[in-house]
Amino acid sequence: MPLINPNYVAGEDLYPKRIVKRDTTEGNSVLMSDAGSSTPVGVTVNGTREAPIPSVSTAYAALEGEPVRIHGLGDVCEVEAGEALTDGCEVMAGTNGVAMVATAGNYVAGICQKAVDSGDDAWIQVMCYQKNA
Repeated sequence: MPLINPNYVAGEDLYPKRIVKRDTTEGNSVLMSDAGSSTPVGVTVNGTREAPIPSVSTAYAALEGEPVRIHGLGDVCEVEAGEALTDGCEVMAGTNGVAMVATAGNYVAGICQKAVDSGDDAWIQVMCYQKNA
């Protein structure tokens, strides 16, 4: 059973399937993580706030100020891969919250559950710890 996650608010426009961190300047809001940024709290849901209409070019999970559902610790969810990932590798946030192979000293956001290519959706189990050497 997944852990209970707090209710978050988008601190900026958030894409679906992206790793997020707490916004330390604003109560319970979250921002998309970047490489080497602070501790991740989870991954935005894979759905969007808009119906799938072909004319919509950019669909967000939530716009700034809106409530947003976050997959938290222990959840298994999809995240967009920013590079090729291998089964079992530790992933961290890259630019705009995409998943990258974790490097020493950065925060791990999860463990990849299946190998994928860059741009594909990876399944990860959400974790949170700092990677050692």
